[in-house]
Amino acid sequence: AYPADLVKHAGRGVGTRLVRAVRRFETATRGSSFVRSGNWHGNRTTWRMCLDLNRCLYYSDARGEHWDASGPVRTVLTVVDGIVAGEGGGPRAPRDRPLGVILAALDPVALDYARDVLPLSPSGTPTERHLCFAYEAKAEQVYPDLIERTHYWAGKLDTPAATMEAIVSDSKNLQALIRSKTMKRGGAGYMTPTPETFPMMADVNAFVLSIGGIPTATWLDGTSAGEQDIEELLALQMASGVAALNIVPDRNWNIDDEAVKAVKVANLYKVVEIANDLGLPIIVGTEMNAPGLKFVDSFDAPELAPVVDSFLRGAYILAGHTRSVLAGGHGYLSDWAAAEFKDVHAKNDHFYQIGQDA
Repeated sequence: AYPADLVKHAGRGVGTRLVRAVRRFETATRGSSFVRSGNWHGNRTTWRMCLDLNRCLYYSDARGEHWDASGPVRTVLTVVDGIVAGEGGGPRAPRDRPLGVILAALDPVALDYARDVLPLSPSGTPTERHLCFAYEAKAEQVYPDLIERTHYWAGKLDTPAATMEAIVSDSKNLQALIRSKTMKRGGAGYMTPTPETFPMMADVNAFVLSIGGIPTATWLDGTSAGEQDIEELLALQMASGVAALNIVPDRNWNIDDEAVKAVKVANLYKVVEIANDLGLPIIVGTEMNAPGLKFVDSFDAPELAPVVDSFLRGAYILAGHTRSVLAGGHGYLSDWAAAEFKDVHAKNDHFYQIGQDA
C-alpha cells in the first residue's frame, strides 16, 4: 500500500488538467457560445463582486462596517499579479496566458502600468518618481476640469480642498505630496526595510567590489538617530567594505530655517573632517530625482567654503580611479593598490594626481 500523502501529491493537478481537456473538447464540438453553469455572458456577477469588494475597501471602517461613508476613508494600493494570466473558461479552468507583468495603482482602473508608466523610462526601469508623474498625468486626463481634479486629489490624498487648490497646478509639489502620502513611511506603498525585503549591506558591498566599483556610504544630515554617532557608524560600514562617503551638500546648507540650517551646516563640517581623517574620499552631487532640483551643486555658496576643497579632492580621486581602470591599470581597491601604498592617505594622493592629470 502507498502512503496516503504520496497518493494525494501524485494526483495533484490531474483533475484540473482533465477538466481543461474536457472543456476544450466540448468547446470544439458545441461552440464557444454554449452556456453551462452560469457562464452566460449576460450573467454579469464578477464585476459586481469586484465593485462590492472595492466599496468595502475604500469606504468601510476597520471592522468592515459603515461602508456608506460619503468619501473614501483610506488609500488602497491595488496590485495585479499578471505574471501568468488566465484566458477563456475562467475562473475554474482558464488557459494560461503568460504576460510577465505586475501592475500596481491607487485606483483599480486609473493607471495602466504598462501603458502609462513603463514608457516614461527609456531603460524600462521606472522609479517612484515616474509613478508620481503618471498619476498626475492620468488625473489630468480623467478630470480635465480643475475643480473636479482638485476634489479628486483632496479625497485621494486626505488633504483639505483649500490646501489642495494651491498644490494641484504645481507639478513639483503635487508629485511630492503623492509620493509622501503613498510611498513614504506610513503610505500604502511603503515597505518597511527588513532582512527579507532589502539586501544586506555586506552583500551590496560585495557586489560593488565584484564589478570593480567602490562601496560608498551615504550621509544625510546628521540629525537622525542612526547618524548621531557618525564615528561608530562609519567604522561599522568600513568594516563591511565601504571606502568612500557620499553627501548631498544642498540638503545641508540651502535651508530657509536659520536654526535648522546652523545645525546641519555644523554637522556637515564635522562629518567632512571625520571622513578626511579616515581617508574616505567624499563624493558629492545633487539628487536629481524630482522636478526643479539643481543640475550641479553651488560650490560658491559661502556655507560650503570650508569643505569645497575636500569635495574637489574626492572628485579627483574618483576620476583617477576611473581613468586608471579604463586604461587597463589598477583600480582604487585593487590588490595592487592594497600592496603598493603604506596607508590610505598615500593611496588617495596617488589617485588624486591621476585625476588631476586627466
